[in-house]
Amino acid sequence: MEKFDGVREKVFLDRYALKGAEGELLEHAPQEMWRRVAHGISLQEKKNKQKKWEEEFYRVLEDFKFVPGGRILSGAGTGYQVTYFNCFVIPNPKDSRHGILDSLGQLIEIQSRSGGVGLNLSSLRPRGARVKKVNGTSSGPVNWATLFSVATHDIVQQGGSRRGATMLMLHDWHPDVEEFITVKQDLTKINGANLSVCVSDGFMEAVKEDKDWDLVYPELSDPHYDTEWDGDIIEWKEKGYKVKVYRTVKARELWDLICTAAWKSAEPGLHFLERSNKRSNTWYFEKLLATNPCVTGDTWVQTSLGPRQVRDLIGTPFVARVNGSNYLSDEKGFFKTATKSVVKLQTKEGYSLRLTADHKVRRITHLTRSVIKTEWVEAGKLTATDKVLLNDHRNGNEWKGQFSFNDGYLLGLLVGDGTLKKDKAVLSVWDQKEAYSARSIMQNVLQATTAIPHRSDFSGWMELPERKEHRLALSYVKDLATELGMSPGKKNNN
Repeated sequence: MEKFDGVREKVFLDRYALKGAEGELLEHAPQEMWRRVAHGISLQEKKNKQKKWEEEFYRVLEDFKFVPGGRILSGAGTGYQVTYFNCFVIPNPKDSRHGILDSLGQLIEIQSRSGGVGLNLSSLRPRGARVKKVNGTSSGPVNWATLFSVATHDIVQQGGSRRGATMLMLHDWHPDVEEFITVKQDLTKINGANLSVCVSDGFMEAVKEDKDWDLVYPELSDPHYDTEWDGDIIEWKEKGYKVKVYRTVKARELWDLICTAAWKSAEPGLHFLERSNKRSNTWYFEKLLATNPCVTGDTWVQTSLGPRQVRDLIGTPFVARVNGSNYLSDEKGFFKTATKSVVKLQTKEGYSLRLTADHKVRRITHLTRSVIKTEWVEAGKLTATDKVLLNDHRNGNEWKGQFSFNDGYLLGLLVGDGTLKKDKAVLSVWDQKEAYSARSIMQNVLQATTAIPHRSDFSGWMELPERKEHRLALSYVKDLATELGMSPGKKNNN
């Protein structure tokens, strides 16, 4: 049985090896750890398959073909109440003493079970701001950061030797951001947490163009503050609520302050949070503590079970299909965030979507036969000449039934605006430019008919200019409809 030595042995024994009730070592080699982990994971399988999967898990672990996260290695199969997840992000603390202590309690519970925690302190009012209920002033988020640091560094021990891990963040618009940037140049402060400034695209543009930058916070007298403020200044402004400018600085000076502090003390880090949200692959169902993209309840979403409306997916986990790939939601599925004004996005081909103006869609920036380049842009910033990229679900088509995708497309047009006669089916589209263009539908139909038999008199689409209508007759679609129980005057089989 292979054993580690030197630093490898120390790390293994301190962080991952199982220990008994008195702290004595119960595992002395990685093979013992892998056996424990494999056995613990296999218990989630059906009983008659647990032994098989235990051996499979052990094999890939022993060969280093798969190395789980550290919390899995230390916790799986132990029977202890520990987490298998390395990292957690908890909601922004509510701006009250109880709210801050609630967040502290969550941090302690997670870290005592071996998880690391990140949270954003931008929801806390700045230093010196009035606390009217006790006729006092706030100590500000940086002082409260000390509380989270002490809990992490001096109170919680993980596995008897490992300290907790905490990441504290503050947005670039917060009035205390300068104090937050420089605080760790004093080596006695906030030793138990890493710090990062959440940098926005707007701030970086201001740095590039040498513009002023406002440090702001919600007006504490606003009647919505106690009930609705959650640390999202963009959403707060969009609702028309009051904002107070505490100070205006030069963006480049603030940027230089960040760079100097990072050089002196290796802190703070930078998190381009707005950019993270733009590139997040979970953008369609959550925000990363930034702007909140929303759609309306009647919006159709492609799922692994077919199209579903958002209102039917509230509180229900589902698998969303985006560009032919599947993405699992969390256990909440969609959830209601707010009542907001919405806009309607409609293409000339007739596709439409109702969404909030800050909801991001993919705008095409470069288009050739072989290359499509896109960028995420808020719907409210689109213009009439912009092209947007639609989801392509055709590669994810898992239909194994009797009929083809093309059969379904043609039948859909028949049921919608077609006419079923005794000897043929007639498909119709209307070229109403203010609503949609018929050309794409007509082209799709011709592509769908290339592999089906035609009568000798088949002539494709015929135009009726006086009606702005295009018609196409197909006996194949008539035979298909008859097979499915349809008949002239009855385009359904109910």
